[in-house]
Amino acid sequence: MKYAWAAREYPPGAPAPFDGSFEQCTVLGSVTGVRVTLASGEKLPASPRGFTWRVIEPRTRTGASRTAGGRVARAAETE
Repeated sequence: MKYAWAAREYPPGAPAPFDGSFEQCTVLGSVTGVRVTLASGEKLPASPRGFTWRVIEPRTRTGASRTAGGRVARAAETE
């Protein structure tokens, strides 16, 4: 799968596998609206029992991140 990282969920307290933004999901997989941005190795925040964290925007080493449209946008670029 091309975007297998998007479907992966992580338990609270687990170390972040890579830099990026994560969103909290309920037991049924619904999004709660809570989002955090973590560096690789930082622990995911505590959540209610059964809740998990899902990757919504991984950060690459060059500072680029994927947008909803699938394009790569650089945060450092300004016009």
